[in-house]
Amino acid sequence: MLRLRNVEKRFGDVVAVAGIDLDVPPARTLALIGASGCGKSTLLRLMLGLDRADGGEIDFDGLPVDDEHVEAIRQRVGYVIQEGGLFPHLDAAANIGLLARHMRWSAGRQRERIAELCALTHFPEDALVRRPGQLSGGQRQRVALMRALMLDPSVVLLDEPLGALDPLIRFELQTDLAEIFARLEKTVVLVTHDLGEADFLAHELVLLRDGRIEQRGDLAALRRAPASEFVARFLRAQRQAADDRTEMGA
Repeated sequence: MLRLRNVEKRFGDVVAVAGIDLDVPPARTLALIGASGCGKSTLLRLMLGLDRADGGEIDFDGLPVDDEHVEAIRQRVGYVIQEGGLFPHLDAAANIGLLARHMRWSAGRQRERIAELCALTHFPEDALVRRPGQLSGGQRQRVALMRALMLDPSVVLLDEPLGALDPLIRFELQTDLAEIFARLEKTVVLVTHDLGEADFLAHELVLLRDGRIEQRGDLAALRRAPASEFVARFLRAQRQAADDRTEMGA
């Protein structure tokens, strides 16, 4: 579904992505993990054509992600940015239907699709008239997810979608996302700092370091045979952070 070959991206003298090869198979969830600044979010933006690679090739279902094809590709990709990115002056329904209105869907078709998505994401339909500032954090994230799913995309890209939520709401949304991913059988690429979240939601993890792939596999494989001392240290740090959170909540 998504294929990257020797992809590079620089911002001035900073190398954000350094010659990455990556295949994202259809109907699977892939989690990009790693420390801040390792290239996770940049890689997601490159997949969608929001940033343009300085080198290499990115293909979406056989189409190159370039000026000629990027608009058509974006209509087949749902994108959830950090903290949702909702427009504060629009109510929930208007935020969800933004792309559908751009595509000139009829009002009836929009209402029908939004009702389907409310049922899918457990969002109360009577809250559709509220603006983002009147919604809880969890509700705002559900609206952002519905907006990403509105056009029934082939691929969904999520950039730290649950990072700003409190632990209880985050757990509820993790559970709902796992059910949604399984039911819809979408191709999903998820960016997260949280190793436990990545393991819970994804079939495979891709651990990045300084714009390069350090190791790919499920969590059991990373723990059983870390590819480098960095992988081992990353896993230890994540485990210690999880233990610290558990002690603080005790």
